[in-house]
Amino acid sequence: MLRSRILFIEDCVPHPSMGSGFPRAHKILSQMVDLGYFVTFYPLTTPAKLTDKTSFDVPAEVEIVLDHTASQLGEFLKSRETYYDIVWISRPHNLKIFNQVVSTQKLSLSGVQLIYDAEAIFCLREFEQQRLKGNLPSETVMQARLRQELNLSTPHCATIVTVCEPEQQIFSRHGHPNVEVLGHTLKATPTPANFHERRHILFIGAIYSFNSPNTDSVIWFVNHIFPKIQKKLGSAITLNVVGTHTIDITSQLARSGIQDSVRLLGKVEDLAEIYNQHRLFIAPTRFAAGISHKVHEAAAHGLPVVTTPLIAKQLQWQPDTDILVAKQSEDFSRQCIQLYEDEALWTHLRENALKKVKRECSPQQFSQKLAMILRDACRHEVID
Repeated sequence: MLRSRILFIEDCVPHPSMGSGFPRAHKILSQMVDLGYFVTFYPLTTPAKLTDKTSFDVPAEVEIVLDHTASQLGEFLKSRETYYDIVWISRPHNLKIFNQVVSTQKLSLSGVQLIYDAEAIFCLREFEQQRLKGNLPSETVMQARLRQELNLSTPHCATIVTVCEPEQQIFSRHGHPNVEVLGHTLKATPTPANFHERRHILFIGAIYSFNSPNTDSVIWFVNHIFPKIQKKLGSAITLNVVGTHTIDITSQLARSGIQDSVRLLGKVEDLAEIYNQHRLFIAPTRFAAGISHKVHEAAAHGLPVVTTPLIAKQLQWQPDTDILVAKQSEDFSRQCIQLYEDEALWTHLRENALKKVKRECSPQQFSQKLAMILRDACRHEVID
């Protein structure tokens, strides 16, 4: 029996350690293979090299298009004009490129079903970042920018995929049919150390740009929150920052004496042991879209989380029941101190967050939902 073929278009080959939505993309890619599809992966932004193809964490069955970028996409699509049954495109800028290539080169993709994985509504993150800087556009400008991004998915997309229900509702309110939610998939694997065996505070996230949510999170926490925590809990407490770092942010950690208590550990292979050593996880995210993988992952490892209202809203988790939530630096430090000292609260949050992960991030449900999305997309109208 001939397998259905999928062309998967993303920024770059999605290794799980990269963050920024790529762990989820990796899960989708791997699950497509497990479901029996033949998958070609085409990275539009960063050309793939042979090392990507041979990396242990990318399924060997995936065909990775090597040494190609957006400029070769049209030629590639022409060479395989009747080859693919489904084109899966992640992120709005990649869909915009695809639409332009199809339009300008007058490509016929008859019979191909296009699935747009929004991953996040990017302009929402931009609005939050502009709000922090005091440069929030007018409501008219924001609505026009939102419509522009949402309308990238018309008229060709058979299905739109979002990562959370709030963003699904935004697409639906703007008249987009066939919008499905496909979130994260994680096994709940709580680390065994008890409350008293753990020390210190943990943040995990890739730091690629000075303009990124993760960079802003660490700098804000270190400069405005962490000193208050150390004043109460003592200078021996440390903040350990784990994740791939391609920029140096040490000069941004400006408070004298605090820098020595902040450890930028870079990429760590054994995250389970890192989670097992720490008492609490922070996600001081002030601008973001989609849904927080880092919080799901921390909770899956049994580490309670202090975060912002933005992340709590994305997750739709209850403050003081599943997670601790604070907006201002004073409240954030107070919540961290309380969680660090209160074993009963720590246990309560740990248990409830684990239940959330088991219910919302079930690998079985993820597989079934992806299978349904791929199957049902083929029942809709095709690209002309």
